Amino acid sequence: MPPQSRAPGSLRQRPPENTQQVEADMNRHRTDQRRANLEKIARYIIHPLSQSPYKHVGMDFLNRCRIKCKDMDFKTGQVGKQTEQFIQPIPPKVVQQWLDETRPPPKERRDIVNEYSHEFPNDNQWEATMIWRRINAYVSESENAQGNCVMTTHTQWHRANPSNSRFVNRLGEENANWQLKGVLRQHLPNQSNYDGPLDPNRPHAICYLADGAELVDDMLLTSELTTLLLIATDTALKTTWQKHKLIPVTLITGSYRTVRVSQCILNAETGSIEIRKSPLVTFHKGLLAEWAKYLTLLGWVLGKPVGQTL
Repeated sequence: MPPQSRAPGSLRQRPPENTQQVEADMNRHRTDQRRANLEKIARYIIHPLSQSPYKHVGMDFLNRCRIKCKDMDFKTGQVGKQTEQFIQPIPPKVVQQWLDETRPPPKERRDIVNEYSHEFPNDNQWEATMIWRRINAYVSESENAQGNCVMTTHTQWHRANPSNSRFVNRLGEENANWQLKGVLRQHLPNQSNYDGPLDPNRPHAICYLADGAELVDDMLLTSELTTLLLIATDTALKTTWQKHKLIPVTLITGSYRTVRVSQCILNAETGSIEIRKSPLVTFHKGLLAEWAKYLTLLGWVLGKPVGQTL
């Protein structure tokens, strides 16, 4: 009796028995390689930075660590025509429209220059901290008639767990005078506007750092590079974003009344690191006197996460 023929398509319907095992092995290998890359960054870059008595990092250090560094436009966030963006800053006109929807913050919280300025003369970290507090007042504290602020009305950015800040700040206690003031993460939409779960499709982070060391145009602050790498590697290790190849972290660093926007684009699968930095932006006369620049800065804090990270 001839053997019965198989039903058409049955071979395609039954996958090889070891397919799942092969896939599991590949995922395990990818995870192991990812962790090994991150451990190398922690051991050979982050640890030396955390022990360094120097306040600035030159291009020679970046070259030795094979870290690429590119200039970034403060107004647009662009890095050349062929380079992919990961944060698209909100245009100043749109930011102004959003602010107009909310009540302005109290007079004493509208600017870094006020009747209390003389109490902390020329304190770089304090002045930079005041810039962050004013940013927070405009986008997170001032509310509209419905009780919503600019950030929760128009974006999915929310303050992240403060343990991130405490962990980073511990590294700066011995050799430096800097503090990570805030970390913003993308959250899924939620009715409460504040307690939504983290968005697994957006590994982006936006941070603010205040440093006592002076910002220099052609060098990174040690705190700046340390913070970028710590937040990026910490993000890459979290289960929420383990499927993402690229981890983009945006950092606004302030010292006295000067700020710079920098970014770290970490490729967790290869261990490669790219740093992008804007020119220095000054607010020596205060935020209100430099309102156009301040709106541009707020546009970064409220920026749209973009780019292919998978």
